[in-house]
Amino acid sequence: VGVIRLIDYNALKACEVLKSPFNHVVYRRAIPTDALRAINADFPNSLATAAHVDEEVLVKAGEIGGHFKALLDELRSSALRHALEGIFNVSLADTFTRVTLRGATSKVDGRIHIDDASKRVSVLVYLNEDWPFEGDGGKLRLLTKRNFNALGKQYEAFGGDLLAFQNPDAYNGGKVNAGFHGFLPHEGARRAVQVNYQTRFKDSRTGKFVYVKDKRVTSGRVKLPGGVTLSRDR
Repeated sequence: VGVIRLIDYNALKACEVLKSPFNHVVYRRAIPTDALRAINADFPNSLATAAHVDEEVLVKAGEIGGHFKALLDELRSSALRHALEGIFNVSLADTFTRVTLRGATSKVDGRIHIDDASKRVSVLVYLNEDWPFEGDGGKLRLLTKRNFNALGKQYEAFGGDLLAFQNPDAYNGGKVNAGFHGFLPHEGARRAVQVNYQTRFKDSRTGKFVYVKDKRVTSGRVKLPGGVTLSRDR
């Protein structure tokens, strides 16, 4: 794989933190055009028409490689995490980094929701090279309440754009009725990688939550789910 330039962290750190409807930054064309083209050339075939495929499944199928893998490595890097810590003036040291891969959406996707309070900061990187769709379907909406008409901001979902936001509930004990987001129905390609910095995940075997400081995690006795890594500084 040839070297391609991905995120310019100085440019990311220079992005203005927008306060309304909740703290977020938008870095237009964070993935340069040539890099975006190369990433899409290596985009997993199984994911191209799927809403979501677990990364572990794609790894076992040999579909994670090339420039697409380089992007995932970049999004898991301490460089990105430290940049976000500075931007939002928070610590993400004791968190799990969860990467979710998306290829397409249907009419049932995009429903309005608030992230669980365990998610401190979320990042979305949009990988469609263009957007030949009419209307507002598929465009991310940050909302002031649980209503698509309560529009705070709306953003395109293509072109290598990066959007990161701070979850209001994560810093207010889960008691703040804020952080609503979603998108109007859209059928078709909506390629994206989502990164969540979160303090817990649910163990699929026991149904119980596992936390970063759990000794079973630090000792390696608990298997982390696909797409999840321990992002704590050591």
